[in-house]
Amino acid sequence: MLFVPYKGTGVLMPDLLAGRLDVAFDNVLVLATHVKSGALRALAGTGAKTLRGDAGSADDLRGALPGFQTAGGSAYLVRAKTSPPAVTRLNKELSALMEEPGLRDRLISQGAEPLSGPPEALRKHLAREIDTWGKLIREAGLKID
Repeated sequence: MLFVPYKGTGVLMPDLLAGRLDVAFDNVLVLATHVKSGALRALAGTGAKTLRGDAGSADDLRGALPGFQTAGGSAYLVRAKTSPPAVTRLNKELSALMEEPGLRDRLISQGAEPLSGPPEALRKHLAREIDTWGKLIREAGLKID
């Protein structure tokens, strides 16, 4: 494959849908609508879990990418000085929101996986992400211009 850098999904999508590109790697939430419409076919996702539908995980690609895993996500964050009781209450309310059927079903239909949990779980997840990506950045010798 030839890597063709695009400055975002907005300029990539017309080329992909018109067939000027054979394959693209982008956010599942952006692509899900086009997969559902039949305009695109999902080949593999990069998360730990298999995507809903006909796509598998990257590990399913006959061992070509063993152990490769990455997934985008969003998180609610507050200032570090926020009081523990406020953090606990916000976490409780946001966790309840993620369980509301209307929101949950909408997120799932778009290819997202709504998750919630204690703030410590997010803190540990972010620390693992920093370690993983930091190591890759150092090994590749990447620098900010």
